[in-house]
Amino acid sequence: MTEPTDPAVPPPPPYGAPPPPYGAPAYGGYGPPPGQRINDPAPMGMRLLARIIDLILVGVVAGIVAAVGGLHVLHKVTNVDGTTTLNIDTAGYFKLALVVAVITVIYEVVMLSTWGATLGKKAVGVRVAMLVDGSKPDAGAAFVRSIIPAVSAIIPFLQLIMYLSPFFDSTHRNRGWYDYAAKTIAVRTK
Repeated sequence: MTEPTDPAVPPPPPYGAPPPPYGAPAYGGYGPPPGQRINDPAPMGMRLLARIIDLILVGVVAGIVAAVGGLHVLHKVTNVDGTTTLNIDTAGYFKLALVVAVITVIYEVVMLSTWGATLGKKAVGVRVAMLVDGSKPDAGAAFVRSIIPAVSAIIPFLQLIMYLSPFFDSTHRNRGWYDYAAKTIAVRTK
């Protein structure tokens, strides 16, 4: 005897079938919550505002960690003539950059894999979705999406180019290089 099936939920596809098309419900009818648009890429202005909010939040946490950990980027040097100048401590700079990168990656992975959005993205109405089915990214996709910009910060101006890459997306979905690597897309929720 077979169990009754719910006519509103399509049966799963046969083994080996291609994944559902972009924007369609995932296998078994499960997909993004009702009302969540996954065919509406987030405009770059919304994404920039979300990034600024997230940078402020991460900066505050990194500043506290740096102060508690005694990380200093600048140090005073007394010159021969008795004047003092501030010099950049290269080792301190790279230690601080590493702290900021680690905090950023942890923040983004936890937020994206748990809620599909960081606090900045939630504030402006943006979420990150998997391209194939609109679901929130798992920890692996969230890690790939966040580690690429973090590592690119090591080379001057590369991170800026990384964050500008959605402007050059030939598909007109505003996907950055990190989105392509993680198979994600940033979409509007409002």
